[in-house]
Amino acid sequence: MEHLLRISSFFLLLVVAGGHAAVSSEEYWHRVVPTTKIPEVIRQSLYPSAALKD
Repeated sequence: MEHLLRISSFFLLLVVAGGHAAVSSEEYWHRVVPTTKIPEVIRQSLYPSAALKD
């Protein structure tokens, strides 16, 4: 029974941690500062491959 409780707690922790990390950097920016565009320098650091395409 104790083993089952440990496994259940572990999976619950994984679900909670995974759900918390589901917000992308861009979504976070718009939630914190909704009226401000992301500066180009920060956008390039978040998406370096996109900067190479320009």
